Amino acid sequence: MDSQPGVAVEPIVFNGRLNEADVGDLLWYLTRVEVPRLKRWLVGGLATGMVVSGILLTRIMIERDTRLGAYFVVLLGIFLWCYLLVLTPGWQAWLARRSYRSDPAKFLESRVTLSADWVTIENEVSKSEFRWELVGLIVDTPAGLMFCNTARQALFWLPNRLFEDNNVRGQVLALGESKKVRLQRIA
Repeated sequence: MDSQPGVAVEPIVFNGRLNEADVGDLLWYLTRVEVPRLKRWLVGGLATGMVVSGILLTRIMIERDTRLGAYFVVLLGIFLWCYLLVLTPGWQAWLARRSYRSDPAKFLESRVTLSADWVTIENEVSKSEFRWELVGLIVDTPAGLMFCNTARQALFWLPNRLFEDNNVRGQVLALGESKKVRLQRIA
């Protein structure tokens, strides 16, 4: 096994269960990673433009039959605003916390092991083990670390409360860096 300076050779093990705040944080940051701010701004601008132009068109058009197209543009703009609401991190986090409250038992005690070659996630119903090549992104947030695959989908979440000291967080980030995993920091 290759040993690099600053990278732990011993596996790093985390045990814990996600709580309501963790689930909300996970979805908050996952939405920010999956749906960039630029995309949300573009959808919002397009929706606003459609609603405004549709309203202006209904004022300009005198005949009732020609107003149907303008009404359609307004409704499409309103639909885009609803779509934008679904894309916002706050909405996603609220839905996640609500889902957690409805059935907290589905969030099982889990163990995540980060070794030099493998990442393992296990609980009482499943065990998943894969090589570091499948981890495409580590998102470093104020609330914890989110590990994503190459398609930017969440693999697992390590909340800050699992890091007993700052050195462990640094070891995890150094291990990811040594495995050529891209790191994204979100404030």
